[in-house]
Amino acid sequence: MNQPKRKEPAWAACGIKPPPVPGREAADWKYVGCADFPGMLPAEKAVLEIRLAATREMEHLRVENPISQEELARRMGTKQPNVSKLFKNPGKATLDTLFRALFALGSTPRKIAALFESCPL
Repeated sequence: MNQPKRKEPAWAACGIKPPPVPGREAADWKYVGCADFPGMLPAEKAVLEIRLAATREMEHLRVENPISQEELARRMGTKQPNVSKLFKNPGKATLDTLFRALFALGSTPRKIAALFESCPL
């Protein structure tokens, strides 16, 4: 019997990879930047860089302060299946959802603003 092919998140198909997390198969995962997408408009590049920075920070905070998906959902004001979807495919999340997750994981407006300043654009 054939195994169903594992569905790769849309953002992974673009080469956007989250940081390695202990226990995950992540040896070949890497970050990419806007330079890897030469046809993008400057505004699209800025949004992608912000999204990448927010996703990296979200994964970093989750490793640094491990909490259950149920607890994170409670802090975000959503349900656990939505948090599961967020971590499986952060590329489909809105920036609003990414920011809510960052705040729920303990980030501050100042730290989130620093993410924008660290973007290479």
